[in-house]
Amino acid sequence: MNCVEVKDLGYGGSKLTTFIVVNNEEVDILSSLFIVERAVQSKAINSLKASAEDLCTFLSVVYESSGELRPSDITREQMHAYIYGYLQKQRGLSDSTLRRHCATLNAFYAWMYSAGFIDRPKQFYFPKFVSPSRDATSDLGSKYITLEELLLLKANVSGKSAFLRARNELMLDFGYFCGLRAHEVIINYPISTDIETILMKTQINSEESCRVEVIGKGGKVRTIIIPVDVQTKLFQFMKRRRCLPEGPLFCSEDGLALNSQFASSVFSDAVSNMVYEDRQKFKGKSFHCLRHSYATNIVTYCHENGRDPQAILPELMGHSDYSTTLKYVAWEAYLNNRIDIVGRLSLANIRNRMHG
Repeated sequence: MNCVEVKDLGYGGSKLTTFIVVNNEEVDILSSLFIVERAVQSKAINSLKASAEDLCTFLSVVYESSGELRPSDITREQMHAYIYGYLQKQRGLSDSTLRRHCATLNAFYAWMYSAGFIDRPKQFYFPKFVSPSRDATSDLGSKYITLEELLLLKANVSGKSAFLRARNELMLDFGYFCGLRAHEVIINYPISTDIETILMKTQINSEESCRVEVIGKGGKVRTIIIPVDVQTKLFQFMKRRRCLPEGPLFCSEDGLALNSQFASSVFSDAVSNMVYEDRQKFKGKSFHCLRHSYATNIVTYCHENGRDPQAILPELMGHSDYSTTLKYVAWEAYLNNRIDIVGRLSLANIRNRMHG
């Protein structure tokens, strides 16, 4: 696609200089009408050209994707993949250019709605700043922990006995594989027999995932999923736990309750036990980063299994602010260079999955 300058275009008895967007020698009607409308508003010629070029870039990706995707079909998830995965990561555009692209697309979709080309406004989340040093792509990136780093963390866990080491490693697993906050690891399992009963029912019913209700931030109840590998470790830990007095699942060697932020100290102690080179990998990171990493990994899982992360993630994480979920979608697209999401999650493909 390319943009072509048009001079002396007649409009209302006057002459305009504007640009049109051309796709395979055919005028792209919607984008061209949008640029003409901006020319009518007396936008500067350089501004008109920049908007036309931005739309050329965007529409090239849209039209080249699978599923006969159209601009009116674009979802929030696809827009984030385009901004973060394609413009920022793949093309490496500057902050100012990225902001201009966002402004152009925001104006284009607002115009489409006002002109009646779409029946409802598009609720895109266009960031004010998309710089890696300020937005989701770096903020969450600096907090992301890989599986290899988790194993390194667990290898440096402190504990004078096998029970304490197993307990502390399991706390880290609950953060990384279940998305729990540090205090949730402690307060949500007050009685060891409760979690053991749930695990036994899961095993009897031959279910792969164990679902447990937890009390999250602000007293909000949500359901978490304990994956099979963590269940196995939990069963092994419970064998040691049965030798202690009844009480909290995660407890001292005497069966006593732990401080609500004990899991955070497990994380920081493990980092401090590392050699200098390894310790640098965790600079600025805390137990809460395990939860951030879980959220990112859930987005990846959803993409790989045809699920919608914008529906799944808020439930598992307990997000009340939708923009928080979008930040994880954006960061995951950046992390995995997921521009292909625009094609794979086209409206046609989504409809096929819904009726499949």
